[in-house]
Amino acid sequence: MENIIENGTIADLNRHKHSDPVTGAYQTNAFQHGIGNSAVSSQWFSRPDDQKFLSLDDMLAHKKQDAQAMNSRIVNTHKMQIVGQLDEANPSRGDIFVEYTDEQGQEAFNTPTNWSFGQLAQLAGAPAGYLKDLPAPIAADALQWGLRYNRSKNW
Repeated sequence: MENIIENGTIADLNRHKHSDPVTGAYQTNAFQHGIGNSAVSSQWFSRPDDQKFLSLDDMLAHKKQDAQAMNSRIVNTHKMQIVGQLDEANPSRGDIFVEYTDEQGQEAFNTPTNWSFGQLAQLAGAPAGYLKDLPAPIAADALQWGLRYNRSKNW
């Protein structure tokens, strides 16, 4: 028989075991248990949508869909056109799009993922975290300038 200490007394561990099989997703409520770490909550809410999920099933479904839509192309980043579309309801936000012609001459129009936005920002020589706080048209202009002119500099 296993024992645990509970509120200064020894209690039977078997009393805490459940005989019913698990039939659904595991859920927890940290606040119900007295755990109120606001830093964790703040970090989750500030994550981009492609990194924020309510369950493992939601994440798996998103990642499967994401993987099916992925493709690989070689693109001359000097010839990319970065477009920023302002969100009229929230001017500090918006969407970034990348227009380009790939090596086979096919024109494409894509929305970068969080990861690929970071890669573009690095190529442009601009901090991605800062660009994400700017309105989309200004961030797009900064990326565009960096991809065209800043990449030829030797740092």
